Amino acid sequence: LEQVAELVPYYEKQSSWQWRLGKTPSFDLELDPRFPWGGVQLLLTAKNSMVAEVSVYSDALDPELPEDIRTRLTGCRFSSKDMAEALMASEKETLKDIARFILEQNL
Repeated sequence: LEQVAELVPYYEKQSSWQWRLGKTPSFDLELDPRFPWGGVQLLLTAKNSMVAEVSVYSDALDPELPEDIRTRLTGCRFSSKDMAEALMASEKETLKDIARFILEQNL
């Protein structure tokens, strides 16, 4: 029992998100979903498993949509759950549609 207690701090450290994913190398991801209201191209750059940069292109009729997405996703953890939560916090249905799409990707 004493040996198990000695291992607990190591287990907690190595099972944490920061240990497993927080030090991943930089990478880019392109998502290109199409919705009834228009298409969106998301270009995401992740560093240390955080969304560092977001470029958004869209043919939707909402001129604020790209900036809304950029503002909400920049600085989020690079996970479907965290990015979707950031978008779902908006009252705009377009952002909620994008959030549901991101959840389906299991990032």
